[in-house]
Amino acid sequence: MVAFVRSPVSGVLPWVPTAAITGPDSVMLAVAVSLAISLLTAVATVVVGDRIKALETFDVIYFAVVGLVLSVSGAVVDQVVARWLSEVSLLVVLVYAVGSLAIGRPFTAQYSRVGLTTGQTGSELFRRWNTRATTMWAVVFAVQLASMYTAKVVLARPDDLVFGWIIPLASVASGFALDARMTRKYRSAIIQ
Repeated sequence: MVAFVRSPVSGVLPWVPTAAITGPDSVMLAVAVSLAISLLTAVATVVVGDRIKALETFDVIYFAVVGLVLSVSGAVVDQVVARWLSEVSLLVVLVYAVGSLAIGRPFTAQYSRVGLTTGQTGSELFRRWNTRATTMWAVVFAVQLASMYTAKVVLARPDDLVFGWIIPLASVASGFALDARMTRKYRSAIIQ
C-alpha cells in the first residue's frame, strides 16, 4: 500500500474507470468507481502518514462534481455525459498534467519527493525525472484521448477494438510500466 500511494499511479488510476466503463447505463457506475478509488487513495495516503497530493484532491473534487451533476440532472444531460465522459475526463487530466508542467511543478514531483532529502529534491536530476515522468503521462492521456475520439467521432464506432480498447489500454499499461521503470532508475541515481 505504501508503494502504491507514493506512486503517480495512485493519482492516475481513478481516471481509468471513466475510460473503461462506458455506455449510457453505466456512466454513474464509472463515476462512482472513480470517486471510490479517489477517496480510498486519499484515505490510504493519510493512513501511511503522507500528505494528500494535489492530483488526489483534484481526483476527488472532479469525480464528486461529475457525480453530483449526474444525480441532479435530467435525461438530456445524462445522455451527453454518458456520450462524452471518457473524452472529457481524459482532456481534464491531460490539461492538469500539461498545466503542472507549464507552471514548473510537474504533478509527479509530489509523489517522487517522498523519502528524499531537500537537497535531493532540489537537484537537476530530480527536476529532469519529474519533467519526463509528467510529460510521459501527458502523452499517455493524449494518446488515449485521440484514440477514443477517433473511435467515437471519426469511425462512429465507440467500441472499436483497436481505437476504443487496444490503444487506450495499451497506452495506460505502458504508462504504468514506464513510470515504474523511471522511478527505479532516477530514484537510485539520486540516492547514490
